[in-house]
Amino acid sequence: MEGLAVIKRKVVIFALCFAFIFTACTHQNIDQNGKETNAGQNSQGYKPNGLEKTLWISGENEVVTAILDEMNPEKNLMDMDDLTLMGIGGVKQGEDTFRNLALVRLPLPANVLASQIKSAFLYVKKHSGDAVTFQAGAVAENWITNRINMLEFEKQNYQLESALSEADEDDWYKIDVSLIVQDWLLGNKNNYGFVLETSDLNGIAQFYSAYGEDFDNYPKLRVDYEERIQEEFYGKYEFVEQSDGNCLSFALRDTSGIYYEDLFENTEEFQNVYETSGLPGILTYFRDICLAYIEENKETLGISSIRQLNGEDEKISADEEYKIALKIGVRDSTAPSGIQVDGDFDYHLRVQLKDGSWAEKTPGEKSRVVPGSNQEINIGQYPWDSSYLWGYEKWSEYYTSDTIYFAVKKSTDDFTKHK
Repeated sequence: MEGLAVIKRKVVIFALCFAFIFTACTHQNIDQNGKETNAGQNSQGYKPNGLEKTLWISGENEVVTAILDEMNPEKNLMDMDDLTLMGIGGVKQGEDTFRNLALVRLPLPANVLASQIKSAFLYVKKHSGDAVTFQAGAVAENWITNRINMLEFEKQNYQLESALSEADEDDWYKIDVSLIVQDWLLGNKNNYGFVLETSDLNGIAQFYSAYGEDFDNYPKLRVDYEERIQEEFYGKYEFVEQSDGNCLSFALRDTSGIYYEDLFENTEEFQNVYETSGLPGILTYFRDICLAYIEENKETLGISSIRQLNGEDEKISADEEYKIALKIGVRDSTAPSGIQVDGDFDYHLRVQLKDGSWAEKTPGEKSRVVPGSNQEINIGQYPWDSSYLWGYEKWSEYYTSDTIYFAVKKSTDDFTKHK
């Protein structure tokens, strides 16, 4: 589960379409009757305290960029020094005109709820070029940083939704994206980012993006929101940063990674189950393997109890238990040996924290709070990309099974080391 290295450089924008992507992708909640509900309508567990706060989200946070060039529609230009965007009249070749498009991703922090947001503005700073205006829309589909090109991206549809941008005396351009951000947090749309498109056909302007050393000039998102006091808690533990272990050990609050070789000796039975029962069968089969391992090692793991829940909404004893979620991914294998765990199967788990957000860990990375997660979203329908940085194709929206939830009770508040 590898993330692409983020290479810090300055990005130049000739504005036609500039996409700015946050990992706060959310989906609609499902109520107990199976009906979709807008997650952000429910502010359960909080009460307003009348204070308004401002959150600045800067491009310094794990930002990656891809360049889409209409003159080279099949070429991926993610690692170019300069990112070029222009109006459709900016470049001509014979009678044809060409445009460029840039995509930029940046995480959105957890626990700012849609119902709290008063306004959200995207800021980009111009350092040279013409005065231009542009509108914002939302990118419609997921994209892979090191694979996306103009040919692939043009298959997507997007609509411009905002008013025109405004510039101040310091050449900071701001654009109102409140409705887009609220839609993401409500689960009405998946958050694949902003697209900025200029209405100035021949306008060319250079803006700073999140590459280079000009950190103060990085693109930023400003979110003004109403502060609330938390009255309800969703699990026993707060976030703990861990470097050791993997997703399963982190979910069990243990630092010794639990890998394929710890759980089973071969994958022949995986292939048999998959052929007869498909993805649901593999999920059940893997659940049973995990529970057997936990039962065998419960003393060294410090597990007092683990029980499967009827769904994400089932209540737990938050003063002594916490909730974990399991999903798996399987790809059809054409190899004679069938499913191989190295490339055709994987599992991932997330842990709900005391405040309702979710956390996760992958091997070789520190644990983190899942961007954009909170108690208002349905984590089972939230995109599961286990790589912390975007662009690694295997893990992008790979975990497509149903979600199994467990309530876990530990006999110690400390992380164990069971092997």
